[in-house]
Amino acid sequence: MFAEDLYEIAATTMEELCFLFSLPEPVDDENERKEFIVAQVDFVGPVNGYLKVQAQKQLLPILTSNMLGQMDFTEQQQFDALGEVTNVICGNILPRISDSRSVFNIHAPVVAAGEKSCIDVHDTEKAVPIYFDEGEICVRLFYQ
Repeated sequence: MFAEDLYEIAATTMEELCFLFSLPEPVDDENERKEFIVAQVDFVGPVNGYLKVQAQKQLLPILTSNMLGQMDFTEQQQFDALGEVTNVICGNILPRISDSRSVFNIHAPVVAAGEKSCIDVHDTEKAVPIYFDEGEICVRLFYQ
């Protein structure tokens, strides 16, 4: 049930915020070398943890363009757009892992480049890949 909630919230956020619509399976060749930009948001409250969104680098310009409604933007704006998507997903998943009236302190997102894989096979219950025509993201939630 949990992976389905995470997938639903992340896919809906991408659709409503970025105008990107998910696909049932990847479009590209799985053997292709991929580079991901990673945004992480830590949260503290009745449950502590983090939400990480790994976005394929080629997806960021499209995501940013759709969010800003413009074609001219900086790399920092692309990182900020991914950070905002991560914030929104985090804010929407927290009521599902705690009481809906719980109060959380959500930290500012931290964005970095460099991860080469999307999903850890040992963490499949708390990580979900989401595919788009333009690339893929992986949403990973850790809490205790």
